[in-house]
This record gives sequence, structure tokens and C-alpha cells, in this order.
Amino acid sequence: MFAFIDRLGLRLKLALGFGTVIVLMCLGDMTLMFGHERALAAVDHYFDSEDRMADLSSNSLMALERARRFKKDFLLEARVLPVGEAKTRYSALVGKELKVVRSSMAEIRRLKQGGAVEREVRAVEAALGLYEDSFQRLAAQYELLGNREQGQEAAFRGSGQELERMLMLLQAEAPRKAFLSMQSQEVAFAVHGEQASASTLLQRGEALQAVLAQTALAPAQKLAAQQLLERHLAAFRGYQNTLAEIGQASTAYNEAVRRIEPALLALRAQADQALQETRSSVRKANSSVSAIILVGGAASMLIGLYIARLLMRNIERSAAAGVRFARQLAAGDWSVRLPQGGTREFAELSVSLNAMADNLQQAYLREQGRTAELIGLNRTLRLRSRCNEAMVRVNDEAQLLDLICAHMVGEGGYPLVWVGMQNSAGAVAVAAQAGAAPGTELPGRRQVALALAGLRPAGDGAAESANCLVLPLKCRGELLGAICIVAPQAGAFDDAEIGLLRELVDDVAFGMYSLREEQRRQRAEQELAYQANHDALTGLANRNLFNDRLRQGAALAERMGRQLAVLAIGLERYRQVKDSLGHDAGNALLQHAAQQLSAELRDGDTLARLAGDEFVVVLGDLETGEQARAAAARLLRAVQAPFVWAGAAVASSASVGISLYPQDGMDAASLLCSANAAMASAQAMGGNRFRFYAPEMNERAMQLFTLESDLARAIEQGELCLHYQPRVNLESGAVRSAEALVRWRHPQRGMVPPGDFIALAENSGLIVPLGAWVIREVCRQQRAWIDAGLQTAVVAVNLSPRQFQDEHLVDEIRRALSDHGLDAACIEMEITESTVMDNAAEAGCKLNALKSLGISLSLDDFGTGHSSLSRLRHLPIDHLKIDQAFVRHLCSNAADAAICKAIVDLAHNLQLSVIAEGVEDAAQAAALRSWGCDDVQGFHFARPMPPEEFARMLAPEGQLAGLLPLAA
Repeated sequence: MFAFIDRLGLRLKLALGFGTVIVLMCLGDMTLMFGHERALAAVDHYFDSEDRMADLSSNSLMALERARRFKKDFLLEARVLPVGEAKTRYSALVGKELKVVRSSMAEIRRLKQGGAVEREVRAVEAALGLYEDSFQRLAAQYELLGNREQGQEAAFRGSGQELERMLMLLQAEAPRKAFLSMQSQEVAFAVHGEQASASTLLQRGEALQAVLAQTALAPAQKLAAQQLLERHLAAFRGYQNTLAEIGQASTAYNEAVRRIEPALLALRAQADQALQETRSSVRKANSSVSAIILVGGAASMLIGLYIARLLMRNIERSAAAGVRFARQLAAGDWSVRLPQGGTREFAELSVSLNAMADNLQQAYLREQGRTAELIGLNRTLRLRSRCNEAMVRVNDEAQLLDLICAHMVGEGGYPLVWVGMQNSAGAVAVAAQAGAAPGTELPGRRQVALALAGLRPAGDGAAESANCLVLPLKCRGELLGAICIVAPQAGAFDDAEIGLLRELVDDVAFGMYSLREEQRRQRAEQELAYQANHDALTGLANRNLFNDRLRQGAALAERMGRQLAVLAIGLERYRQVKDSLGHDAGNALLQHAAQQLSAELRDGDTLARLAGDEFVVVLGDLETGEQARAAAARLLRAVQAPFVWAGAAVASSASVGISLYPQDGMDAASLLCSANAAMASAQAMGGNRFRFYAPEMNERAMQLFTLESDLARAIEQGELCLHYQPRVNLESGAVRSAEALVRWRHPQRGMVPPGDFIALAENSGLIVPLGAWVIREVCRQQRAWIDAGLQTAVVAVNLSPRQFQDEHLVDEIRRALSDHGLDAACIEMEITESTVMDNAAEAGCKLNALKSLGISLSLDDFGTGHSSLSRLRHLPIDHLKIDQAFVRHLCSNAADAAICKAIVDLAHNLQLSVIAEGVEDAAQAAALRSWGCDDVQGFHFARPMPPEEFARMLAPEGQLAGLLPLAA
């Protein structure tokens, strides 16, 4: 055969050789194109179906994750937003994401037919229906549950509060204890949600119904309380059923999620399996092409060398290049390319093979990018899931931030994550950190500072280093901080990863905001609880906390066999300080007293301010009452310590009343009442002392309270009357005037002495209406005597200190005179010396106003106060009355006689007349007459008498002549 070929001519040999080579090359090209077409068909099939199915599976997983996040957002905001609004909003968002999943499943069914795919798609669609139905059930139950202001929970808590208020108003101890027991189960159910707590609550509600049925209450009150209890229990059953339905819906929802995710992952796995099959097919095609090219190239080279060794060198080089290309391509080197040039056939072959290599390289790079992107997204999704779990479990902000940073480093694969916040100085402070910093300075610190200052949008990651991403922690317009995420290399953050990280950071910010809102709510509740039990001015316990501490102390004293003391403390200069120095000075005195008293008490003792200047102390664990006495002495000394106000030292004192448990009372009210009675006794003894309670104090206080009520009724019902004690002129023996004295005809007690009710009226304020009645009654009686044709006599009316300070006094006197048509000279006003001298300037203005009416004025009890002669001579008074304390012993006591004579001389020198009261015998009258006293009154001449008897003295024959020798 070779000899035959050798005999052929060169042209024929060349033609035969080239023909053979061409035939072999054509066969190689056909085989190569066939393999190339098979590879391209396999790749196109993958991208047309399997790659699309993988994208649809991934999109479905992301849509499902967003739907789960919307469900979580709904649970967080259902109790904040109006429930109907939250339901509508999040139902639409969840439905939108489920629509994406359904659309993806329909597209997968269209792309690939098969039993396995169809089963997974049907499983996903069935689970989607269960998912959507469970979410709608959950939203409907939350709509029934309502927010804090309305809905089942609000109705349940509102009915409980209303029932509690009614039981407090009824003041029935047994129902209240039963209700408190039921409330404890309400709290347990609200905190733990245990069915046992709910059952116990309903049982105790039935027990409360039985207690209400047996409690001695008015039928209407009992019926109202029972109805309110039934409504409260019905509200709780509805609330309990709604919570149970929410739990069932949540279980169904979670079951749907557990069924959807495996199905979607199975579809994704099928797509990955198709990718492996496509790769295997391409490899087989490449192997076949490579083998054919090698054989054809070798045969072509042998024939070419045999026919024309020198002419076929270019063909040999091209074939060798093709062999190298095939080997490198088969080895996975997608960057290999054939050189351009050579014969026409080999040039076209090089272009085709290079185009095929380009397509294969692009497909490989796309698959590598897609795989890396999916790995990153899956890692970020796992990170979000772990962070969301941490936000649900953790209730502390610092712990939450530590867990978030740790999860981002552990699950996210970031080498360093830290959270920055602004401190009080405005600098960046590290709130949490996970991972190790590459140097001494944390990366991204300047970016975090700018983000916290709001100077530019954070998160661009381009200011300090290209591998830092800074995102602000911002929720509802409040900037909470910034988080810095450091990547292992520059440019590691793509748009998809940044978007997921932004969503994660938004979730973290919402969790931080929720924790801070909860802390603010707890602080507000603590502040309200503090305000409910403490005095706002002094910070001491108020009446509510005092009663509670007193009950606890009494119970402990009874159990331990000890004593307990209640000390009522009244400041004696509080009103004077407040009136003279102002309200702020009075508050400062109270705060000073609170500090001084607190410093003298033990840790277990309670100091409370009940009202005004009233303090009270509870001393527990006492062996004897002597310990209470020692404590009272210390408290008195502490109160006496002065404090500085406006540059001056202000001193105070106090009175302390002490009651002991159990001898002075068994409950808080009786112990406090006893202590107040003892304090009033100490004040009556001059103050600045302490007194133990005695039972007669309480009896006296009750008598005074009853007498005060009767006196108020007596003024209104006309039980009062006036008696008149005549004044006798010592020169003529004529009755020229009288003093009006009020008397009280009590329906049960008979005639009540003035000493029993005048001081009571002064202390209670009833002296003002009582004095006004006396003025009107004197004017009425004067008019009656004048109308009867009797001679007129001046009637003196006593003005009490409180009545004298009344701003309407002058107008009332003027009105009384005008109403009865009397001349002002018919009445005289008596003012005590102490009333005038306490504030001489103000008293002078009031006396001048009275004097302008034409009324004569007397200064009563002269000599017993602290008169100043320099002020006395400027007062517009007409008479001085010598107090009976000096008249009573003037015949037996030289000092009293000298005082009486001096007063007479002083009055005459000041052009005033003198009236002596309390004259009881002729010797006193004679002595006073010898000294020049003008008028006298007393039992020696006449006792106070009814107006009818005094009217007879006003007749011409009714003089008191003969009672003492008169001047000729």
C-alpha cells in the first residue's frame, strides 16, 4: 500500500494527502460540532429550566421569610396600633408574599413536569393555604383581644378595676380578701399563661360569689357586686378562650412553615442535581471531542509527514495547539484559547473553539457567582433568624446587643462587629463588641461618630476603610446608636447583603426601642407607686403608707408579744412662719423638721406627714413605754434645732402625743386618734412637751365635738339668748349701761355656762356667726325697749379676737344699726387688751373705723396683757375695764389695791373713764369709789338677768339706789 502511494505523483500525493487530511478534518469538525452542540444544548437546557427553577425556589424562600417577618411585626404592633388597622395592613403584606410563592410554584410546574416536582409543588401549595388560614385566624383573634384601651383584655381588666373599686366602697373585708386572692391568680395567668391559674381563678371567682352571697350588705349593693363579678368572670372566659385560639392558630402557622420550607429546599436540591448532571454531560462531550481531535490530528500528521514533511509544518503546529487546547479545556482551565491564524479551516476551527470556551467560561463564572451569592444570602438569613430568637428571649438591652454582635461574628462570619452610642460627653462609647480588632483602634469609629451626630447618612462604608459597613440603629425617629460591621476583605458587601443587614439592624433597633419603652413604663409605674405612698414635699410616707406600716407593726407586735407606739407631732410655729415669712418658708420649715425627725429614728421606724404640719411616727419592737418616752424627748430636741431662712435663724417647737398598742387602740384609726388627743392635751398645756394618751382625753374630745355640733345647730335654731348685767355709776347709783352676755338653752343639758362653749366657739370659728347674732340681737332688743318707752341704756357687746379680725365687722354693725333705726351711741364694743396689742397698727385702723360709726369703745381685761402706754394713748378708746383678777383681792392684797388705783389714775389722766368688773362686796365698791372709779359691775349689785328683768330697771323707779351709799 505504501509502495502504491509512493508511486503516485507529487500532486496526486498532495491531493491524496490533503484530501485525506481534509476528510479527517471534516470528520473531526463534524464530531467536534456534534459534541459542541450537545454541550450547548445541555447548558441551554439548564439555564432555561433548572436554573430558573432554582431562582424561583430561592425567591419563594425569601418571600416566605418576609411573610414570617410580617407576622412577627403584626404580633409586636397588634397591641400598640388599632387592631383593625394592624390586621388589614399585615394581612395585605402577608398575602402579597404568599402570592409570590404561589406564582413561583405555578412557574415551576410549567417549567418541569414530573412526579417528584409535582408532589413538592402540591405540598407547598397545600401548606400555603394552611399558612394563610392560620394567619387570618391569628389576626382575627388578636382583633378580638384588642389593644390596651379596648377589646377583650381591656374589658376584662376594666371590669376587674370596677369590681375592686366597688368592693373598696362597700368596705367588706371578706369579699375584698377573696377578690385579692382571685387577683393573684389573674396576675399568675397574665405572666405564665398556665391553664391551672385560669381554673384556680374561676374557682376563686365562684368562691367570691359565695362570699358575696353570705356578706351582710344591702340587697342593691350585693346584687350590683354579684352582677359585676359575673361580668368580670365572663370577660375573663372570653379572654381565656381568645388566648387559647391564638395558641392553636400559632401552632397551625408554625406547622405550615415546617411543611413549606422542606418542600422548597427539595425543589432547590433538584435544581442542584440538574446542575451536576449538566456538568457531567459537558465533560463527556468534551472528552469525546478531545479523543476524536487527537486521533484525527495524529492521522493527519502521519499522512502529512509521509506525503509532505516540509509543506505541512503549519498543519502540525495547528494540530499541536488544538491538542493543547483540548487537554487544558478538559482539565477545567476555562481561560485557555487557541491562537488565531493558520489555514482557513484551522482559523475557523480556532474561532469556534474559542467561542465555545468563552461560553463555557461565562457559564462557569455565572454559576460560581450564583453559588457564592446563595451561600451569602443563606448565611445572612440564618443570622437574622438567630438574632430574632435573641430579641424574643432577652429582656436586657446590653445582653441583647452582646448576643447580636456574637451572632454576627459566629453565624455571619464577620471578623469584628461593634455597637457605638453617644455618652454624656458626646463621644462614642462602645456598648457591645464581638470579635477582635486588627489594631489598637476600632475600625469605623469616625463613621460611627458621624452617624451618631447625624452629619451624613451612615452605612456607605467608604469613609475610613472599604471593608466597614456602618448602619444606624434608628426606630420611630429616635437614633439609638450605630452598628459597625467589619468584613474580612474590601468590597465584600453587595447590595443584596446590605439590604438584608439593614433589615436586621432595623429589627434590632425595634427590639431596643421596645425594651426602652418597657423600661420607661416600669419607671413610670414605680414613680406612680412612690407618689401614691409618699408625701411630695418632704418625701416621707403619706397616710396610705403610714396605715400600711402601722398595720404591719401591730401584727408583728402582737405576734412577738411586744409594744408599738404611735407619736403624733404638731409643729407649733408653722402657721406663724407661713403667715409672716411666706408659703415657701413654711415648706422649708416642714422639710427641715422632716430631716431632723428622720435623723433621730431607727431604721425600722416610720415617719409620715399626714397633712399640713401634722407628722406621725410609728415605733415598733418596744419592750416598755419608757422607750417611746425617750424617743419623744429626742424628737422634741431635734425639732427645736433652728434653720436659716433669708439670712435669719428660724426656731420652732412641737407638741407630741403618744399612744401605745394594744392598750390605747387595736387598729390604725384608734391609735392615731388617741395620739392626736394626747398631742392636743400637750398643746393645751403650753406646748413644747409630750403627753401619753389617757382615756379621758378621748372622752373630752368627743364631748367637745358633740358640743360644737350642737352649738352650730343652736345658732341656726334660736336656742341662744342674751342676759344683761347692769353697770352702776358709783356717784349717782344709776344704771347707765349694761354688758350683754350670751346664754345657751340646750334642749337636753339645760342652761350651758358660757365658759363651756365660748372658748369652743373661738377655736372652731363659730364665734364669728355667734358674735354677729349677738350684735343683731342687742340692736333688736334696744329697739324694743325704745318702742316700749323705756329710757335708753348703753349696752356693751364683747368682740372676740377672731371676730375683731373679720373684715366685714364694721359693715355688719352698720347694717344692724340701720336695720333697727338705732343711734350708734346705744351700743358699746368691748375689745380685750391682748387683741388690740398683738397688732396695734392694724387694731388702730379697725378701732378708728368703729369709732367713725359713733360707737363707744372699751378696753377689756386691762392690766392682764402687755399694754404699751405709748401705743395706748393713740388708740381711740373711751373706757378702761379693770380685770376682776385685780378687783377680787384689792381689800386683802396691797399690790392689787395699788394696781387698781394706778389704773384709775392712768385712765383719768388719759381722759378715759374706768369700769371695774367682778365687784362682789360693799368694801370693794367703797374702795373703788374712793379712788374715783366711774362705773362698776358685779354680783354685789346684780347678776346677769334676762331682758325682761333688766327692762324693769330701766323704768324711773327701777334704780339700784340703796345698794351702797351714794354721794349727796
